[in-house]
Amino acid sequence: MRRAKFAVRAPFFLVLFAVFSLFAPWSRGFAQETPGSRTFFAQTEQNFQNVPRGSFARRSFPFVNVSNEPLRLLGARASCGCVRVFVPKQKTFPPGVGASVVVELDAVRFTGVRDVSVFVYFATPSSERVEIPLRVRAVIVDDVRVEPPRLNFLVDERATPENAPRRSRRAVVFAPLDERIVRAESSTPFVSVRLETPRQIGAEQATPLLVSVADDAPVGPFDAVVSLWSDGSKRRAPTTLSVEGTVRPGLSVSPSTLNFSAFRSGAPVVKNVVVASSRPFSLVRVESPDAAFSARIPDAPAPNPAVDPVPDADAESAAPFVVVVPVVFDPTRLPLSADSLRTRFVVETSDGRAAGFDAFAFLDETLDAPETPK
Repeated sequence: MRRAKFAVRAPFFLVLFAVFSLFAPWSRGFAQETPGSRTFFAQTEQNFQNVPRGSFARRSFPFVNVSNEPLRLLGARASCGCVRVFVPKQKTFPPGVGASVVVELDAVRFTGVRDVSVFVYFATPSSERVEIPLRVRAVIVDDVRVEPPRLNFLVDERATPENAPRRSRRAVVFAPLDERIVRAESSTPFVSVRLETPRQIGAEQATPLLVSVADDAPVGPFDAVVSLWSDGSKRRAPTTLSVEGTVRPGLSVSPSTLNFSAFRSGAPVVKNVVVASSRPFSLVRVESPDAAFSARIPDAPAPNPAVDPVPDADAESAAPFVVVVPVVFDPTRLPLSADSLRTRFVVETSDGRAAGFDAFAFLDETLDAPETPK
């Protein structure tokens, strides 16, 4: 009887073993390719250690899509207002592609021990939303601080006697009397920092900093970090000063491309471009090498009504001087062998500044066809 029972049970165990063998590789692959697995984020915890009060400190969490399908980044949040989370602009990541989630610790408004959870949300085409927890730890100390903790610049592309003073701003590092700031470095080549002579203020030592934006800084927004080291034995991490700003083009044209549509025997088509600058200017040339295009230069620029004059450069958000230039496309001057044309306009001012914009025109031959009698 025992042998018979064993003979009956043996096929049953063989079936279970076969089922387990089929699903075991799938389960291992799923564990490795799930967004929440350890191989997705190379590091799930960042320890800032000692962060000086009055600064902003940043760290990054790199990740790579190790799954077999594209991942979509939905967003991120932190469990405490002392941490800001920055996600990449790219939102879809194919297999093998990744980026970084950046966290910024606010040591200006907060102090003490901080243990913060950061949640990053992803989604795949074949699954629901996935939440990945990260961890940020720090101790915000009060012995060294920078005031203000953040500097903002709004400067022009080309330095002139009028805007040169706006390219430099000051901050002050406060430290105990027995601690001296010995080194300052910028993370961006065109942002420089200089330590000046410290002085005693009460029970602290104040070291002025002169932060400057170089004349050859590229046009557009920038974000830099100034790191400050002291000779104090308690200092494990440098004090940081955030430097942000925008370098405006000396002369800009908007839109950057004009598109025209017309029929060959039709009337000229007129569209406008706006030439803008942060200081007064006069146009001497707006020209294209193609005869089908032309421009009319107004007499003088007018103040931008959308911008109120303010003494502080940081409050300016747009160029205060603008000129509206009508651009004309004459389809009758287009060569008979062409049904489209692209050209480049050159814009020049009396003080030697230059900019440009593109114009594209095409003929809609259906508009030029004779009417069909009813």
